[in-house]
Amino acid sequence: MQSRAVPGVAQAAPNFVSYVAAPVNGIISSMYVNEGQTVKKGQVLMEIESLEYGQLLSDFLQGNSNLKYQKSRMDRNEDLAEKGITSQAEMEAIRAEYQLAKSNSIAVRARLMTLGLSEQEIVALKEVERLEPHLLIRARIDGVVDQHFIVLGMPVKAYDNLAIIINTKHLLVKAFLSPEDLNYISVGDSVNITRQSDNQSGIKSVIASINPALDRDSKAIIANVLIQTDGNWPLPGENLRVTLKSKVPEHVLAVPTSAISWLGEDAVVYVNASDNRLEVRTVQILSSDENFSFIEKGLIAGEKVATNEIFTLKSLVRFNEFAE
Repeated sequence: MQSRAVPGVAQAAPNFVSYVAAPVNGIISSMYVNEGQTVKKGQVLMEIESLEYGQLLSDFLQGNSNLKYQKSRMDRNEDLAEKGITSQAEMEAIRAEYQLAKSNSIAVRARLMTLGLSEQEIVALKEVERLEPHLLIRARIDGVVDQHFIVLGMPVKAYDNLAIIINTKHLLVKAFLSPEDLNYISVGDSVNITRQSDNQSGIKSVIASINPALDRDSKAIIANVLIQTDGNWPLPGENLRVTLKSKVPEHVLAVPTSAISWLGEDAVVYVNASDNRLEVRTVQILSSDENFSFIEKGLIAGEKVATNEIFTLKSLVRFNEFAE
């Protein structure tokens, strides 16, 4: 297993942040929560007074009344058709009008549900004697109101952003990796999240996903880690230390980083050959950290490399090249 510490930053997880949008055109008539206040899923956040919503309520009541009438009419004429009083042509026209009323009722019900009304609230509308065109806006998740973008009495249009709710108990940590890390980091590898100034035990998790392309801002590969916060830590926007533990590929050999030397642009190691001779070997490094370098090409399993007096060995090589 290889252990590697990289920088990271905490931010709101996509499934645990909610934009509160206006479903219809209207005016903010009431506000019930403030920024920084904790809310529960389904809690009423504000009300929108809307003529569009009022018209939809009217369509719902008229459609429901018409559906009842067409159903009663169809049932009554089916009895008459059995007695030969209502003709088949008339019966077909009555059934068609019933199906049309039923379709219109379903359509209005669907529009109400897109505005956030539950099935129970829609059923309750049938029993209300006086309907107010005030649409209740509810929270979709548990969390904290992070921002408000409206004030009381402000006109809004459909799909305008009204507020943001963040569930700070679940965060997404972005770990910044170098491109070569893709060769040995994979989804499911274990990680430990700590403060940048503190290497003590932190929050353990695994890599949930990896962005395969360089991030435009950081110029790094992003590994995404989902965590549950410990109390109030970490907070969104906090810089963190992410320690990743990953398996080294089978074809990769690990040597101490102190064994690596550089001759120009070539990475080399000094391999213990036969008769106590050292052989200079050019190697291809997959990745390195402060303890180990991982060699993809140039070494064979079981070969011994020099880790001491590397500076002296490099000087001897340079001297021999100069002498030649």
